[in-house]
Amino acid sequence: MSDKLSAPVESSPVTELDRFVWLKKRTSVKTGVLLLFGILLILLTLVLALVIERLAREQLLIERTATLRTLSVQIADKLNRSLIERHKDIKLAGSLIHASGSLFREAGTARLWLDNLQKEEPLYAWIGFADIEGKVVASTQGMLESESVLARPWFKEALKGTFIGDLHKAKLLEILLPSRDEPWRFIDIAIPIHDQDKDNQVIGVLGAHLSWTWAEEITLDVLKARVGNSPVDALILDKYGQVLLGPASLIGRQLASLPDSIDKSPNSESWPDGHYYLWRSEDVQRYSMLAGLGWKILVRQQETFLEHTISQLQERIFPWTALVSFCCLLIAYLLSGFVTYPMRNLALAVKQFARAKQKTDFQPGWYRESAELAFSLKNMVEEIVEHEQSLIDLNNSLEKRVLLRTKGLQDALKLLGDSERKMRTIANNLPVMIGYIDDKRRFQFENATFGKRLNLKLPDLIGRTPEEVLPEDWSKTLSNRLTKALEGEHQQFEIESGQEKVRCFHIELIPDLIEGVAAGCFLLVSDVTAYADHAKALEWKSRHDSLTGILNRAGIYHFIEQAISRSSRGKKGLAVLFLDLDYFKSINDTYGHDAGDQVIKHVADILYRLLRKTDGIGRLGGDEFVAVLESLSHARIDSETIARKIIDTLDTPILISADVSLKVTASIGIAYTELCEPNLRHEGILKTADEAMYEAKGKGRNGYFLLQQKLS
Repeated sequence: MSDKLSAPVESSPVTELDRFVWLKKRTSVKTGVLLLFGILLILLTLVLALVIERLAREQLLIERTATLRTLSVQIADKLNRSLIERHKDIKLAGSLIHASGSLFREAGTARLWLDNLQKEEPLYAWIGFADIEGKVVASTQGMLESESVLARPWFKEALKGTFIGDLHKAKLLEILLPSRDEPWRFIDIAIPIHDQDKDNQVIGVLGAHLSWTWAEEITLDVLKARVGNSPVDALILDKYGQVLLGPASLIGRQLASLPDSIDKSPNSESWPDGHYYLWRSEDVQRYSMLAGLGWKILVRQQETFLEHTISQLQERIFPWTALVSFCCLLIAYLLSGFVTYPMRNLALAVKQFARAKQKTDFQPGWYRESAELAFSLKNMVEEIVEHEQSLIDLNNSLEKRVLLRTKGLQDALKLLGDSERKMRTIANNLPVMIGYIDDKRRFQFENATFGKRLNLKLPDLIGRTPEEVLPEDWSKTLSNRLTKALEGEHQQFEIESGQEKVRCFHIELIPDLIEGVAAGCFLLVSDVTAYADHAKALEWKSRHDSLTGILNRAGIYHFIEQAISRSSRGKKGLAVLFLDLDYFKSINDTYGHDAGDQVIKHVADILYRLLRKTDGIGRLGGDEFVAVLESLSHARIDSETIARKIIDTLDTPILISADVSLKVTASIGIAYTELCEPNLRHEGILKTADEAMYEAKGKGRNGYFLLQQKLS
């Protein structure tokens, strides 16, 4: 045997051509570093360009949006201030008339005064005073004097109070005013004139037509500056979306809706001129003089400024990025040669060792990793030489060790046979079903108790699966647990089985671990029916009232917590009714505690009959009851309905004995929530119901009172 081990192992020769072809398929470290570094630089450049472009675009949009909004606010503010000034002019004129009503009784004097007012503010196209009959008494330049303005909206509205009208075209004045390319359009300002000598009666209306040139001049004054390289337009829209002021192509057009951002997708809307704009608008309803007009100030700017700015930024970024990338590649080229030099020396030394089969001197490089590799290669070569010698020595002693092991195994098998016989005797006499299932999920051992319980002969169980042997109602649970046990997890669980008489079995699966791997598992089954029945009885008594059989204090607390959880999951309402019998102490004092117990049982029976099976009924002690209504669609309505039914049902007298009957009433407090939340606790809602019950008692008893549960 030693001769065979010491003989050299022959291997197929590898030619230089094969080695050359094998090496040609591999890439050097230097080339790989350069390729990887180059790819990373390209990706980094693209990512940086995209990030910078996106950030720049977002910043520009934020800045331009803020600028456009500022412009719209400034235009609305200036229009409002200017209109306030015009209104002050008219009020000043009205105050003069109010002080001396005779001023407008002389048309010549009045006309001269109004002409002077128009010269001071040329934006007034016409100012005139009309008497109570609608006849123009005096006006600028005598226009429309003696004409009737009784049907004009500004005259009719001004009789009621100060009036500022929306933009409209000239009708009566159009043929009197100088002709121009654009039609005349006006804003009306009118106020009523009162006569103090006649109990402050309205004697006429002072009205003015403010030329629309007023709004155009204010808008142009605000928009003298431009945003970026693209001009800014301002539009004034009335409450119907019609353009009152703006580019000539849009005046009079209806702009029902517009996109609120730049969007070039095929489904996006665009402005009537086909261009895309960034725009912001300002409702002027918050401005006092413009509120009734319903105007909207809209400032827009073509989105071409955005692309132009981004392209300029890209032209600056890309040359510098290319220069930095080239420098980084050059540095990587120089460093890769410097780094890989020690590795090439080590590769040459390993090749020499492979050819000479003798110890070789490995020169360490200048950095730690190459020195560690050189040291490891040196140790490995020494270990290989020493290991070859140790294999020869080990082979010589192997035959002796095999003989000794064979004899020891025979002795162990004899002892194992005796131990197995003793263990089987013990296992067969235990009142526990014991079995062993291998990793193929088949029985390899069962004790006698196993066969007696299943009415099977032991040899019939060997080699069969649990699904073939055990009851059907065990199969699914046991199958899942067996899978986990064969994965090395200790399993303990209980199964209830049987139809006529249900029995409870405690099952334990103990993995048979060999070096951390389960070769099978031990199955232990104990009949714990008596213990389970006793535990259930104790649990029932701990949560139920001994007199009525309904839930006691602990049971109702537990039920409320569960009801809160179920109602919150279903997003439903919840109500708790706190019921306290009226004057119950007098019943005990007068008729005795037996009569009181009969009343308590009677009330519990009424609650049981009136509530749903899913609702909870409990007795806190004495004459206090609690009803829990869960998963309610209308918590207030449903709880009120139940409370009324309880009160109506209690109205029927209770027969205590052949000659004694009692009529019992109750005060009910209701705490409810239409949408139950999981953070609600039984203490809080019971406290609210208790408070509501005392409110019901304070209102005269034999009734109910509702309080909505606060959830925060």
